[in-house]
Amino acid sequence: MSPQMSVHQIMRKIPRLTISNILITVFVYLIVSDGFKALLHKDSDETFSSSSSTIVLDECKNVVQNGNFEYGTDQWKAIGPETGLYLLSIDSNVVSVTSDEPKSSLTKSVNALATSSRSEHYYGMAQDLNLDCLKVYEYYEVSLDVMIHDESSNPVTCEPFRYYFDAEVACPTLAIKIQTSNNEIISRPIAKTIGPWNENEWNKAYGVFQVTPDLFHQSKVEIYASGVRAGYNEVISNVVIKPVSTSTLGLRTCSKNLIVNGDAEIGDARFWYLKGGGEAGSFGSLEVVSPGTSMNPNLRSRYAFHHYGSRTHRWNGLWQQLDQNCMSINSIWKVSYQIKVFDPDGNEIFFSRLKEERRPGVAIESITYGEDKEITYLDNAISDTWKIGDEGWNLFEQEFMMTSEHKDKDETWFHITEIAVYHGYLIDNISMTPVSY
Repeated sequence: MSPQMSVHQIMRKIPRLTISNILITVFVYLIVSDGFKALLHKDSDETFSSSSSTIVLDECKNVVQNGNFEYGTDQWKAIGPETGLYLLSIDSNVVSVTSDEPKSSLTKSVNALATSSRSEHYYGMAQDLNLDCLKVYEYYEVSLDVMIHDESSNPVTCEPFRYYFDAEVACPTLAIKIQTSNNEIISRPIAKTIGPWNENEWNKAYGVFQVTPDLFHQSKVEIYASGVRAGYNEVISNVVIKPVSTSTLGLRTCSKNLIVNGDAEIGDARFWYLKGGGEAGSFGSLEVVSPGTSMNPNLRSRYAFHHYGSRTHRWNGLWQQLDQNCMSINSIWKVSYQIKVFDPDGNEIFFSRLKEERRPGVAIESITYGEDKEITYLDNAISDTWKIGDEGWNLFEQEFMMTSEHKDKDETWFHITEIAVYHGYLIDNISMTPVSY
């Protein structure tokens, strides 16, 4: 299987009956989960097993049983004939990024579950999904802490901003695995690793998904953590699946903003990818920096995104899937952001009106895998003199109209484009708000 195969390319290899019975509608800002469809595995004897049920749930506040491993490995089982599970107690700076808790750094010992002897990237740890705690059509918030170790327990890195699955650099994912009555295996990610990745600390995987009726009419349903390179081991802790609330991070509303986490105020880059592919690092690196834009002194933001490094194409930029359900034909959307641009040496770039220079822009790209893309490029409608220095944030604004050509495609994506190769940029307050819809 090619490491660059997309979700849709892999799904097309599954019989139509399976596709029509897809059970979980993953919220779009899970980024429609990339090539982790490559986690599909056909051997049900290796991927499913029974486990005892000895834990009483606390009114289903957490659908996951023994998600903090207070009861050791109870409820958890290994995927893979030689995969082992063992309990760890790890001292670490644990950063809380759950939606209803403030961020805080705590040095403490936490229980964690680790694998050993993983011989395939789709092997890992799993438990039976407690369907009694799920309600049809409801949305659920998913989070867990993740690390990667090699067989000698040394920390390992991965690439959370790579959309297409690459078994060599993939990050941990929490997915729902379903075995249908026809013994088909369907794997749907429900939480993806958030970037940037820190190999020496806990990292967060996060997502939101919706439960559909078909989930309750299958032979077996599990949640499982998997996806990293064969020979490496996942380490997980604090696994939580709970109903969304008003404080859940990243819930979209069509009437406000199609972009999720466009201002980086969460403090991380969840819901964002970097457009590009090929060799590791060929699309640059992304970090969250402080402070953010200061265009309005009364609303100074705490954070901004910094995309830098070996950007080998002008179109290597921040990349996020849009909720196409919000985008009716002929609806009009105002696209906006603030930006600074830097040369490869880190010097801020000034764009002169006297030169015909290509300035940062936006591409709206709609795709159906295996077909031609529909792309609309947006240039800046703001003609102000380019600013540099402490207050040198430059405003981009333009409108986009959703056309039938875009709507006919399966997916619609937003990405930053037209920035010179190996140049970096700071960007903040990315938004796509309705003018009429």
